[in-house]
Amino acid sequence: MSRQGSKGAIQELLDTSTAQEGVGVIQAHPELLSDEADNLFDLLTEHADESGNEELAPDPDPSFP
Repeated sequence: MSRQGSKGAIQELLDTSTAQEGVGVIQAHPELLSDEADNLFDLLTEHADESGNEELAPDPDPSFP
């Protein structure tokens, strides 16, 4: 899977408005469950946090493992 393809799938996932739509995107793009996609999610979250984007980088839930 290419990094560009991962970015497109991640953007498609971020553009969903319901959990059901999100599940559909993940089913269509199982690569979203890969280590590469996980790393891209981390980078996206870090960038959003550094930019002060609370919508994409909310405070972590302390009860989440």
